[in-house]
Amino acid sequence: MDYVSFITNFQAPQNLQELKSIQERGNGSNLDLLLSEYKTETDWTVPSDATIGMIVFFMCAKSAIDYRHLAGVRKQARESGDTSLISLAEEQYASYAKYAGKIMIVGRMHADPYKRSDDATYPGWGAKIRNMILLDNPVDISEFKTIVKISNTNAITKLNESQYQHLIRLVERRNPGFISEFGNKLFFNLQTEAIPSLDEIIGGMTDEELEGVSTNTSSGPAPSYSSTVVLRRRDPILPEKVKRRAKGMCQLCLKPAPFLDKNGKPYLEAHHIVPLASNGPDIISNMVALCPNCHRKMHVLAEKADVEKLKSVALQ
Repeated sequence: MDYVSFITNFQAPQNLQELKSIQERGNGSNLDLLLSEYKTETDWTVPSDATIGMIVFFMCAKSAIDYRHLAGVRKQARESGDTSLISLAEEQYASYAKYAGKIMIVGRMHADPYKRSDDATYPGWGAKIRNMILLDNPVDISEFKTIVKISNTNAITKLNESQYQHLIRLVERRNPGFISEFGNKLFFNLQTEAIPSLDEIIGGMTDEELEGVSTNTSSGPAPSYSSTVVLRRRDPILPEKVKRRAKGMCQLCLKPAPFLDKNGKPYLEAHHIVPLASNGPDIISNMVALCPNCHRKMHVLAEKADVEKLKSVALQ
């Protein structure tokens, strides 16, 4: 099997007939169904070879374009004069506006896939999915289209290990605490340090894979997005203390500072051995002074031997 997880898409009503079918069934659209079932379990479209335990990303429409189809459906409903159909169209338009083109729920397959081709409403393969979390901040396709090309031919986009890990990281970035909550739901331990960076993922792609993913082609301003950033308060005195303690020598390579700063002092950079982003303490026993090259090395490689060496140095 060449995938470890997958995205499953569902569309907004694409025409007036689909809207009428929703009205006749009386159980709402795909989005209504998912929002009503995510706290317990849902039966959803999956790959035929998916396995129990796979993580499922629910994506509402492949892009905002799918949502714009609903604007036409809403117009047709208004023109029909059917007040109940008009009301349904307005409800659907408002509901899909929030989630179109975004990953909105993450869950886990609870049972093996089964063939449901006899069901005209839900053809193909389906499976029970549980342990779902509705994201407070859905992840827009613009944030991951560089490494994941959403399938244009079916509802499933399969993810390899790197793509899966990258999506988990994006979800956590947009929804701090998600990994912890999701892990508690699944008794699932995600080793954050094993998650590859975007540069590592892209660097490992073949030329063919690079050609297959989306890239920005517009000559206008680069796309923008908002995110939540957690900042840590730092003691402004500690970096100076650490640098003076080093007496102008890098505490990793043990060489003199490479140059003098504007004040004629040896240029070194304060480094937290256990990063603040990993809940490391902002105290002098967790800090060392490094030359720029070694400082970058620690952030890129963080080799165990170097970490242990710096820990002993910081305690002297």
